Amino acid sequence: LNQVVNEELDRTKLDEIEKYVVLGEPYTKITVEGNDPASVDLPAGYYLIRDVPDSQTGEYDAYTTYITVVVNNYTIKPKSEIPSVDKEVSETANDWRETADHAINEPFQFKLTAKIPQNKHLVDYETYKLVFTDTMSDGVTFDGIASVTREDGSKLEYDCTATVGQKGGQWKLTINNIIPNEGSIENGETITVIYNAHLNENAVVSTTSENSTTATNNNCVELEYSNNPNTSYSGNLGKTIPDHVWVFTYRVDNTKYANVQETGHELAYAGFTLYSDSTPIKLINQGNGQYVVANQSDESGVVTEMMSGSDGKFKIKGLDAGTYTLHETTTPSGYNSCPDVTVTINATHNENEGDESASLDLSKSSNMVNDIVNHSGHSLPSTGGPGTAMLYAVGAALTLLTTLLLGLRRRWEK
Repeated sequence: LNQVVNEELDRTKLDEIEKYVVLGEPYTKITVEGNDPASVDLPAGYYLIRDVPDSQTGEYDAYTTYITVVVNNYTIKPKSEIPSVDKEVSETANDWRETADHAINEPFQFKLTAKIPQNKHLVDYETYKLVFTDTMSDGVTFDGIASVTREDGSKLEYDCTATVGQKGGQWKLTINNIIPNEGSIENGETITVIYNAHLNENAVVSTTSENSTTATNNNCVELEYSNNPNTSYSGNLGKTIPDHVWVFTYRVDNTKYANVQETGHELAYAGFTLYSDSTPIKLINQGNGQYVVANQSDESGVVTEMMSGSDGKFKIKGLDAGTYTLHETTTPSGYNSCPDVTVTINATHNENEGDESASLDLSKSSNMVNDIVNHSGHSLPSTGGPGTAMLYAVGAALTLLTTLLLGLRRRWEK
């Protein structure tokens, strides 16, 4: 070693030495638990000090440089600080959460945040690689990368394996080197990836309160990172534990009956339109009384009226939380139209302790399951309608005729 290593410990020469080092039995081992100090007596000399990984692959860990010199008491930080990763979903623009609810086909975003803490050992890296591995549930469609930036807002080059329109599955976004030119990341760095997405027809829908671990449109991300500044081990990457988010969406179930709410009295071909405020909700007819919320900016292939099937049923799948009005727009012949139904979806959701499940509370909702009865016969016209005006006209004519007849009778009697 003395032939190539001077007192300044030339890093380039150390890299060259490290290529030819064959590890045998260690001179000694030392265990550090938490922040408790530990020490070992060594004679002066050059030592290759290797971190022992948590597993064979070194996941959830990071190495420091291997070769150092010991001439007196020498303090070593056994492990480098490792990065963390967080995944969030937008409830509204720039409102990032661990849980959110959205209508099917409504655009929203996911945010992946990698934080590399301040660490003096980061100066030992010539390159520092990050790989985001994102897993989407079957009910989520990838719509493209919105941005990949540093903390200062500057953009980073990346490779992405996801394709626009991909439904569910796992994909990777790789940044080969986050160290800026003529710079360092020893003071820490934050890398943010934002991508566009929407729920599709495969999304799991909720009609009752529930606890869910993976079923309710659960999505997660893992981060792989450079964890070894020693050149011959640079192919190994550490890995964080997964971080999860959940996206909820809701369904309203309806059954139409003739006269009585009993089996055998289901009523077909009743038409309904669902309104948000005064705007009809655009839907995709999947057949068999199944309707899925469409992208509200679409014009082709959408309907606004739903028809009850032969079983009297029609279901509205993929609604966001909110208040809606269900209005009968086509009444079967021989039946009276039914009153409007106000549907309220009041959802409370959050990530549970442990970050591996989420809870949903719909107990404050109303009319998410409806039995709607049409009665046969004919009802009087509604107040203020054209029928009312006709009744007023007939009544006025009858009153005038009665007055005239009474006057004629009195004259005749006289």
